[in-house]
Amino acid sequence: PSPLVQPIAKPVAMPVAKPVPQPVAKPVPQPVAQPVKPALPLAKPTAPTSSGTSTVPFQLDLTTDDYGTETSWKLTKVDPSNTIVISVDANTLSSNTNYTATANLVKGSAYIF
Repeated sequence: PSPLVQPIAKPVAMPVAKPVPQPVAKPVPQPVAQPVKPALPLAKPTAPTSSGTSTVPFQLDLTTDDYGTETSWKLTKVDPSNTIVISVDANTLSSNTNYTATANLVKGSAYIF
């Protein structure tokens, strides 16, 4: 071998530590206080009407979602004619809005919502 040419040592593989990922703490959602509506007072029956029936006040509190126009509902008295006492048709309510509906219901009658 020529004196200018020196054998090259083979590279030695040095152990390399793999990086250890740091633990990532997942955020803990904080509880969100929901507004509390005051309880409605207990309904007191009204005095009997000329037909001899008494009524009880009814209140419906409704909050629409992002698709308020798709919301519809009705309250029907269970009687031979299935009388609709109060109702709202689709395409009449706005999105993300609070609504209140009230009616006087005949005490002792059945209703379907």
